[in-house]
Amino acid sequence: SANSYKGKIVPRREDLEAYLKEHEDAFRVPEQIQIKYISFQGQNFANAAKVSAMEVEEYYKRQKDSLKGKDGKPASLSDVKDKIISELKQVQGMYVAADEAKKAHDVIYQKENFDDYAKQNGLKIYSTAFFSAKNIPQEFKQIKDFNSTVFSLQANEISPVFSDDKSYYLIMLAAKKPSYVPGFN
Repeated sequence: SANSYKGKIVPRREDLEAYLKEHEDAFRVPEQIQIKYISFQGQNFANAAKVSAMEVEEYYKRQKDSLKGKDGKPASLSDVKDKIISELKQVQGMYVAADEAKKAHDVIYQKENFDDYAKQNGLKIYSTAFFSAKNIPQEFKQIKDFNSTVFSLQANEISPVFSDDKSYYLIMLAAKKPSYVPGFN
């Protein structure tokens, strides 16, 4: 069997270098980027949201059939009131988060002050490690057109506002490593 001879074969450096040259696409390291981003999470704005009794009742009337109690029957308003308030606050929080993200985008785009804007407004800037288009960070996997938009950015350029079901994101390209074939060593 071929396996019984594997340990006895010692390829010459020239053969290995020739193999690398012929098959360089198999060893190619893809383009990688590193980003900085500000996250505007709906939950951070939800606590300040005010929900009226009328909004709770309207929501209950619209969703009554989907709000089930433990017995499988439609739940009473008093049983699901806290859940409804929580959901409505989250929705309102997302509206506020969207507005804040758009405002931040416009100011940063005009003044080119990503870091200063975050500092002045008490926002945390997150940074990623370098990643390729096939290995994007988990928090961005649900975002439509993330790869095509972010990988086309230039250094220190900001993205449009991205969103998923819980947050809005403003992203700046921090660094880019082009695709390359590593040296033989």
